[in-house]
Amino acid sequence: MYFYDAKLKEQLPYYDMFPLVFPFSTTDKGFTGLNMHYLPYQLRIRLLDRLLEYANNKKYDETTRIRYSWATIRSASKFRLAQPCVHSYLYDHIQSTMLRVSPENWFTVMMLPVERFTVNKSNVWADSIGKI
Repeated sequence: MYFYDAKLKEQLPYYDMFPLVFPFSTTDKGFTGLNMHYLPYQLRIRLLDRLLEYANNKKYDETTRIRYSWATIRSASKFRLAQPCVHSYLYDHIQSTMLRVSPENWFTVMMLPVERFTVNKSNVWADSIGKI
């Protein structure tokens, strides 16, 4: 979680200014991941449940990691919920310290109303559901 100022914000219909991202690919300039805020709360939990099938352990502590890739998500029908969540972020547009959410808090954080879209979140969620 972090504050973000999109590079192409004038060209975007909306974006999340406080993303909650599970990264799956990095470059020198940024990363791509699943921004869970693009889904309504109940669907976030459903997607997280599916992602946890790829966890390296069931401890849900500082050692827990979810190991997945875009290829995994793209090819599996059980991850169709992930499609509207895939977004790329540039390091030089992050405007705060990145807050790492510990695994024991993942389910709690999914339910927090901290998304900060540039439009009403109901419109974003309707768009996302239309892409599933």
